[in-house]
Amino acid sequence: MRTIRRIRRAPAPNNDRGAAMVEFALVLPILLLLTLGIINFGYLFGQNLALNQAVREGARAAVVANGLQGVTVQEKVAGAVGGMIPTSAVTATADTDCATTAGVGQTLTVAAEAKDTQLLVPMPIPGFPTSFDLTAEAVFRCEF
Repeated sequence: MRTIRRIRRAPAPNNDRGAAMVEFALVLPILLLLTLGIINFGYLFGQNLALNQAVREGARAAVVANGLQGVTVQEKVAGAVGGMIPTSAVTATADTDCATTAGVGQTLTVAAEAKDTQLLVPMPIPGFPTSFDLTAEAVFRCEF
């Protein structure tokens, strides 16, 4: 009866054990900051879009006949922001009142500012701001 012997190879010397872990530990903070920056930029961009749309909606309601229907431009803009920005942080002003002082063809400018809009994820960088101020402006012609 033959005996089958297995030949065992000696394991190759592994001098680079842990190199991948060290490289990962060096690259991880950079990837984390990049990812958090992309998330925060997208969130702030969305808030800015919501504020711009709310200002346009408030200005449009102010220039058409009976568009505001008993509410102020401030209330219209704050209500149109939706859930992106807290309504208490939004202040809106209109430079003229189309219903009383301006006539057809006059311009109405509505400006809004959202103070202290917070980041979605705080950045782990010392001195990096945790809140930003967003502004938006819309100019429309009075229609009545």
